[in-house]
Amino acid sequence: MEGRVVIRVGRNNVHITLGRGDGGVLGKVTEGMMRGEGYEEVGEKLGRKGVEGGVREVEMKLKGVGPVRVVKGVRRGLEKGGLRVVRVGQERQVGHNGCRGRKRRRL
Repeated sequence: MEGRVVIRVGRNNVHITLGRGDGGVLGKVTEGMMRGEGYEEVGEKLGRKGVEGGVREVEMKLKGVGPVRVVKGVRRGLEKGGLRVVRVGQERQVGHNGCRGRKRRRL
């Protein structure tokens, strides 16, 4: 069975979620819940949960600001935990015009 790991990196927090192919969540971790553990240890714990839930292969999706520092550790941990990482993809966020710009200066 194939699952999905979604890593969402914000300015202040990191959310890592492991889910089955049908959309059910097997486990999730935030940086606040980690209490000083590294990403590799967290990945290993999620990997073990995934194996218990019947997942063998996972696809990683990355969202947010600069998630590269997180990915390497989580990937190593997932592989130590018994899961095989098949794909790593990054979801690109598209701006929808954002905030209104400043008014023009008149001379």
